[in-house]
Amino acid sequence: MKNTMHTLRQRFSSFSDDVQQRRFLDAARPAEEDALRASDWVVDAGIALIAFLFGCGQLFLASTSVIYVDGPFREMAGLVNIVPNMYAYGALAFTTLPLVLRRVAPWPTLAIVLACFFFSSGYMSGFALSAIGPMVAVCSLSYLLDRRHAVVAGLLTATVMLLAPTPLPSETLATVMRTQNLIFVVAAALAGFALRTYRAYMAETHRRLEEAERSREELAARRVAEERVRIARDVHDITAHSLSAVSIQAAAAERLVDRDPAAAKLAIAAARTTAKDALEDDAAAASNVTVNLV
Repeated sequence: MKNTMHTLRQRFSSFSDDVQQRRFLDAARPAEEDALRASDWVVDAGIALIAFLFGCGQLFLASTSVIYVDGPFREMAGLVNIVPNMYAYGALAFTTLPLVLRRVAPWPTLAIVLACFFFSSGYMSGFALSAIGPMVAVCSLSYLLDRRHAVVAGLLTATVMLLAPTPLPSETLATVMRTQNLIFVVAAALAGFALRTYRAYMAETHRRLEEAERSREELAARRVAEERVRIARDVHDITAHSLSAVSIQAAAAERLVDRDPAAAKLAIAAARTTAKDALEDDAAAASNVTVNLV
């Protein structure tokens, strides 16, 4: 009874330790997954810088005669042909540099970018502000958060693109610019959601592969255990049969030792042979266990 209680206490203590360890790991896992490393900050800063440089190049090319070389067309469309001023680059910086925080604060980043885009677009003095900042922000939010957040962010960004004032004097060109920005941000939101779906698909595939691997390992372990049980039964049968034969031969030798010593010696020799054969059979069974495990 004491041994049984001691065994139960050991099992309960081991179970409690396992539960506490599992809870500790579960509590630590989200913190490890959510914490950004230094390399992640470098990547986000690089993305923000690349977006800013891309917007600068787009702003410069669209505001000079590099793309639209037709002078009369530029005058009719109201396109300026001067180098963008510092205000234009500043407005572009306010819509791209907050992208550094796109992973730690997706919604605040999108809100800041959209607010800067909306209030800066109407004061560009003929320059069209690039939509690269809102595109990256809505794409990141659609990738990081679930479908509901992606839909709301896409609708909000599309609304800002449609309602944001444009400095272009031609209403036709302004409509084309709004439509272009709308298509770009919708495509960016869809791209972010597609990347999120692909990531979830790959994670599920990886989880299923790990589960299948664990199932194969458990099946192999179960087969090894079953093989061990079978061989143990064979060894038990061999040993029991041999011991029974040895017992019978030893009893016969005991009865014949005084009356017929020669027959007693034969019975003892037979018992020794039986025991030797039993040992050889047990060794063969043990070697079979080793071969099966390998």
